[in-house]
Amino acid sequence: MNTRKSKKGFTIVELVIVIAVIAILAAVLIPTFANLIRQANKSSDTQLVKNMNTILSAAEALNGKNETMADALQDILDAGYSVEKLTPTTEKCHIVWNQKTDRMIFLDENFEVEYPKDEKIDDTNDIWMVVGDKAALDAYQANYSIYLTEDFKEETVKVAHGLDVGSCKTIKTVECVNESYAGTILINMAGGNLTVNAPKATVNHYGDAALVEIEAVANASYHENGNVDEIRLKAGRVVVESKGNVAGVRIVADAISDGENGKKNVSVEVAAGGKLGAVGATNGTVAADLKNIVSGSTDVIESPVEVTNDFAGGFGTENSPYLIATAEQFANIAKLSEEMGAGKAKYFKQVADIAINGSIPAFTGTYDGGNYKLMYDYSGKFGVVFTEINGYSVFKNINLVMGKVGVSLLSIADWGTSYGATFDHITFESTEDLVKVNTNNFGFVMINAIYTGGEGAPVYTFSNITNNVNLQNDGTCTGLIVGSGPCFNVKTVLNYENCVNNGTITGTSSVGFLYGNSAYIASVAESESVINVKDCKNKGLFTALNDSANVAFAPKLADLNDKYQGTAGGTFLSENYLSNKNCTVNQNGTVFSINTADTNVSYKLVFNVSAIYSKKDGKAWTDADTVVAKDKEKWDTIWNVSNGTKYPIDLSVDIDATGELSGSFKAYDKKTAAANGISATNFTDGYALVVKDGVTYLVFDVTEDVYIDCAVKLSVYAYDANGNLKGIKGIK
Repeated sequence: MNTRKSKKGFTIVELVIVIAVIAILAAVLIPTFANLIRQANKSSDTQLVKNMNTILSAAEALNGKNETMADALQDILDAGYSVEKLTPTTEKCHIVWNQKTDRMIFLDENFEVEYPKDEKIDDTNDIWMVVGDKAALDAYQANYSIYLTEDFKEETVKVAHGLDVGSCKTIKTVECVNESYAGTILINMAGGNLTVNAPKATVNHYGDAALVEIEAVANASYHENGNVDEIRLKAGRVVVESKGNVAGVRIVADAISDGENGKKNVSVEVAAGGKLGAVGATNGTVAADLKNIVSGSTDVIESPVEVTNDFAGGFGTENSPYLIATAEQFANIAKLSEEMGAGKAKYFKQVADIAINGSIPAFTGTYDGGNYKLMYDYSGKFGVVFTEINGYSVFKNINLVMGKVGVSLLSIADWGTSYGATFDHITFESTEDLVKVNTNNFGFVMINAIYTGGEGAPVYTFSNITNNVNLQNDGTCTGLIVGSGPCFNVKTVLNYENCVNNGTITGTSSVGFLYGNSAYIASVAESESVINVKDCKNKGLFTALNDSANVAFAPKLADLNDKYQGTAGGTFLSENYLSNKNCTVNQNGTVFSINTADTNVSYKLVFNVSAIYSKKDGKAWTDADTVVAKDKEKWDTIWNVSNGTKYPIDLSVDIDATGELSGSFKAYDKKTAAANGISATNFTDGYALVVKDGVTYLVFDVTEDVYIDCAVKLSVYAYDANGNLKGIKGIK
């Protein structure tokens, strides 16, 4: 017989007792465990701070106390600690830097010192809080100095005490405003603008800034220990310290001293080793008395200098160049063209990436691109940044970025005038895989000839030039550096050093590294020039698409090619898709077509106008002027000339077409055309086609200062499906 024993469970009373016991244990043990965890975290944070302070102590023994928190963290990082965010494991506690002692401090949740116990906080301005967002900034900036992490994404920061931008990359504007604090405020920046309004405080600035505007500082002053493009001083004392480098100080105060006790409102000092480019003032009385308030500066401008929106700062001098931060400011360079056109040098420095939409006319002086991007997305046949120089000029540290159309840095159109120029650290980039132009004598640094006459022996220096652009030029003669090299008897010195080509350079006839067009000479001796080449490398390809093309390091100058082409490296070759291809161009009135069996490419008929003259003075030409245009000994006295300008039209393939080409082709401006009985009214792309008496005329709708009366040559250009030029065939 089986006996079944019944199992007895908890009664309700027993269950209640168990739950009560668990609750009591939890109430006792959980805080205990939490406290144990917190104490363990505090111990860990304390040890971290202790280790960091050991590192800082050792660094101080070698180099002295750090001036900024960024410097302190760098010492710690160099020792193997990556602690920039300085987030303690203990909740609601903080790890901060004490500027006064150059030591890290562990603060508890009440902002009391947890470690080191002997560390005292006399002034919270000396305590640097680590901040990664705007909420934390707003919570701490009124009492503490601020160190920003890379997590901080704001562009504008307003603080009452110190600021170190740390590894934050977004800051553009800093405002330091504190009307009551009488201590020393430290600002460490990595670019952007700073405004200071702290009438009782001393401000120490480190790092870099474009513009510093000082509304007020104490008599103890503003001390510059970094690099600043311009300081604008309304009230207070500016000291450029031994490590400071300031391009210019612009005093915007209405008076040097107050009217009651003669106390100075403003003053500027330069400590031993400090660098200050220039000092100027907006008020005439202040400007006239600058020498009494400036000590240590080598360039004092004693006439009033206005603060305008033309530039971001600067005085246009060598030591204090005009600052360019926007496309509008770049365009404002043209406002000074009259002075520069007369040969007066001006100085400019780019301080930001900018995208321009036009070129600068007459230029003399220095343009320093500051290694920022100068972007020019031109939409015509070719673009130019500077269209002329009127005195020795320097272009340096420029990163020229173009779009689909090629852009040259400088055009030299006034043949017969020589000034010389230096081009240093210029890089050419593009947003496109292939860049196109249609012009003669194209070069990335310079279009047209370097020099064809004049007095003296000008020096042109091209150093540290790098091309990363793939170029296709439908015009005649293409050079990497210069469109046209030295002409005969010009006595020019050309220095090429550390120039590098990384692109594919494609032209129609003469294509070269140093230049595209040898300018009517077959040896260096014929030009009586000196050409120096050092460490120039071709890591890409130079090619031409014409059977008679000349492709070389220095086209037609065997003495240079024998010496340098082999060491330059890369490839120089000529290959023409249309070589030995049969094709016929038919003409019926003003309609043209091509008769060919090859439809793998598309075709254009190109009219090559041999000469277009334009008056140098911009005035309408007269019959007497046209006589000079025909005189090769005198034409350049009043004319600028563009040789071999090309005008393409599409050709359709028609194997059944008939009709022969006109016996000859000529080009006229509309005034000359009318004088020769040729009437034209319908213009497309600036010209009209007119057929009369077996002659086809290209009549150009141009201004009255342009004169055209010349022959026209015809060629067929072949293009692949991507629009890349593949070959050229002359037909007339």
